[in-house]
Amino acid sequence: MDGKAGTVPPPNFWPAGVVPIMLNVITKRFFQLVLVALIVVESNVVAESPTARLVDLMPRVEDHTSMWWKDGFPGTVQGAAWDRCIRTGHYTFVLNTENMTIPHFGATPKIAYTSQRQTEDCARLPAAELELHITANGKRYRCTKGGQWGRHTGPRLIESGRFFQRADVTDLVFTADDGTKLNVEARFETAAWADRLALILAARPGQIPIPAGESCFGRVGGGFGLDGTNHLEIPQFAELNSESFTLAFWAFVPDDHRASPTSPWLVCRNDHEAADGNFGIVLRHGVPEARLNIGGGNANAFVAKPSWTHKVRIEQWNHLAMSYDGKGLRLYVNGRLIGETKIDRKRIAVPGGMVFGKRFDKSNVHRFRGVVDEISFHDRALTPQEVRNCYVKPEVVGALKPVREWSFRDDGTALRIKPVETWRDAVMEISLPTTNGAFTQRWELPKGHAWPIEVSEPKWREVAMVVDPVASKAVDRNSDVKVQAVQIPKGTAQPVHYDATIGWHRINLDGIVPTTPPGANRTSNDAIERVKLILSNPTDREQIARLMFEKTRYGLRQRIGTPITGISAILRDRHGNPTGIPVQLSKNWHYERDGDVYADQWFHGVTQLRLPPATTTELELVIAYGHWGGVAAASHAQLSLIGWGSNQLWDQSAIGAWGESICFEPEQVQRSCTITDVRPLMVRPMGRGKQWGWTNNVGGGDFFRMFDPSAKRVLHAAMRATYHRQGP
Repeated sequence: MDGKAGTVPPPNFWPAGVVPIMLNVITKRFFQLVLVALIVVESNVVAESPTARLVDLMPRVEDHTSMWWKDGFPGTVQGAAWDRCIRTGHYTFVLNTENMTIPHFGATPKIAYTSQRQTEDCARLPAAELELHITANGKRYRCTKGGQWGRHTGPRLIESGRFFQRADVTDLVFTADDGTKLNVEARFETAAWADRLALILAARPGQIPIPAGESCFGRVGGGFGLDGTNHLEIPQFAELNSESFTLAFWAFVPDDHRASPTSPWLVCRNDHEAADGNFGIVLRHGVPEARLNIGGGNANAFVAKPSWTHKVRIEQWNHLAMSYDGKGLRLYVNGRLIGETKIDRKRIAVPGGMVFGKRFDKSNVHRFRGVVDEISFHDRALTPQEVRNCYVKPEVVGALKPVREWSFRDDGTALRIKPVETWRDAVMEISLPTTNGAFTQRWELPKGHAWPIEVSEPKWREVAMVVDPVASKAVDRNSDVKVQAVQIPKGTAQPVHYDATIGWHRINLDGIVPTTPPGANRTSNDAIERVKLILSNPTDREQIARLMFEKTRYGLRQRIGTPITGISAILRDRHGNPTGIPVQLSKNWHYERDGDVYADQWFHGVTQLRLPPATTTELELVIAYGHWGGVAAASHAQLSLIGWGSNQLWDQSAIGAWGESICFEPEQVQRSCTITDVRPLMVRPMGRGKQWGWTNNVGGGDFFRMFDPSAKRVLHAAMRATYHRQGP
């Protein structure tokens, strides 16, 4: 097999050149890990562009970035400060995420990407005074604290690699001079390239806490608020012992619905699940389960348990119903039957009422925070269509003649989402004093306007500054670079958007149709995508083109978790020869609502090129899925945990695009080891044993575990990852 200059190899042929993949993780103390997968193919001479030499496009020694915790991750390393370091070929920036200060910031000597000095220069630099202010309703507040690190809060790493570092701190605390705290949802984001740094304050009015009782908003009129300390108790009535029954109600489920450490009960009759006559609905990890006990004891406790995919809608109203017809227990959510179990027993009449917002016993645990409304109890099992009708049109419940109904204030307020604060005279400011004076950026709400404009979830507002840390001046956010992206072979132009704050041209690839071998369908993992890139610099000076190749869930046609684990990118010249210019890979394939603006499935390929004056350069981007050169493609990428939780550095290597092969967590945040997941390739998985199926994690591993004389482990610290090749 050969790939000759002037031809473009098809997906099952080897491309010309040498493509190594290497992960080199370097620690300040003792630790070095090198994973090398080397694919060697026939070399070829890379042809020069008629308008720009390839060597002029290549990154220079100083074109790199790294990000790590200065003394190790503070949640793991005892006594470590919450100092997050960014080191590039031009500057160092250290942010203390706990108190939102900058202990060190300034220009640093140019050094190589892999230099050990990366971790040594921080302490030599002076501090900088970061000021974040928000004015709301005429009162000024200053950021005094960053959010505490948790699964989805506090300091989060979004994307990280050779060229670009993006991270934020959520749940910022803003305090007025009199000590008053502002009800706000705010985060501070840093977006770092080798020669520029963007500082971004994003905020929106905070949600109003759910009030207890009937002063709360509802689904139809007012509802009954459960603030985590109160409950709604309904005394015993005869129909609670009906042989057949249906209990239906609406529940607003907020993010913080779990008001105690244990799984909350939305509604519970009698003491608990082992009590005779008990029934109710409990939320376990966001998934509702219906419970029914006939006879008492654990042996007579039955559960209608849906799959983990049937989670309730967070920060929204949900219609829930459970029914029993003497044969089967059924659970409905939002008009759909999601769980069912056969029982075939006659209910026995036992005394006892029911309660909303907690388990009925006196343990004071299993508490729910949220709102309930439009409760109805029927002495028969409603049909699936009747339950569906109650969801679609809440007003039809009365026509079904329930034996009991509980509505709340007719003059109450019905809201689709939880209400938020209303701000007027709002201002957001960010300031950073330097030797050349203070950088200040400001956003102001127009006079006479309110934020939010209407009763709906308010949009984020941002104020940002972009600085050149070496010249100590503001960066001109405009770009003279022109970028075009055209699908090969169809010739369809792809959307390109320039983000002036981040500084990249965002090239959306969702519309690309993968090229597959003859006979394969378009969802095959044996596929590539090809895009012609035309980069123009019309000025008389060198320009840097920063590119981000983006795919969202709409552009990944294969099932979730399969291709994205192994998808990688390569830049070739117009003859099909690899250029050797790296493409940083960051991915997210988990979804939890707490990821907010970064939630959902996405792929980001990031690179930068230096464009000589007055040139136009043509390159080709190739996205490889499961194969490259006829064999399984090797790749290594940073996996963003923004949709999973913990939100620190996590890397994953893949052979092919059939799932994670090896996962790494250099800072050992979650599992106290470097290798967290190993999934064998081309074996039968656990369970059904389908051939070549995705396998469970069979275990992890570690490097250099050291213990002091008292047998206490000495934890790894100052872990810094460098990426040499990422595939294919």
